[in-house]
Amino acid sequence: MAATLSSKGQITIPKQIREKLHIKEGDAVDFIVDKKGDVKLKGIPQEQAKVLAGSLRRFAKEKHLNKNIREITKRKVAVAAAKDTPSR
Repeated sequence: MAATLSSKGQITIPKQIREKLHIKEGDAVDFIVDKKGDVKLKGIPQEQAKVLAGSLRRFAKEKHLNKNIREITKRKVAVAAAKDTPSR
C-alpha cells in the first residue's frame, strides 16, 4: 500500500492501516527506524499520550522554557565541537 508525500512532507495514512494501528484523529504516530533503515509506525492513542505527558519531568536535570531550548542546544553543540577540535 502506498501514499503520496505532499509538498509539506505530509501523507495520509490509509484507512486500513489506521484501523490496524487503532488510531484516529488526534492520536500520535511514532516512527521507528530499525538498523536496516526500515521504518515502522506505532500508533499512540490520545488517551495514552495524555497519561504519559509529563511523566519524565522528575528525571529532568534542568528546567527550560521551550523558547530557550534552541539557544541552549546551540551552546552545548558549540562546546562539544570545541572540545573535539584539535588546538593549533
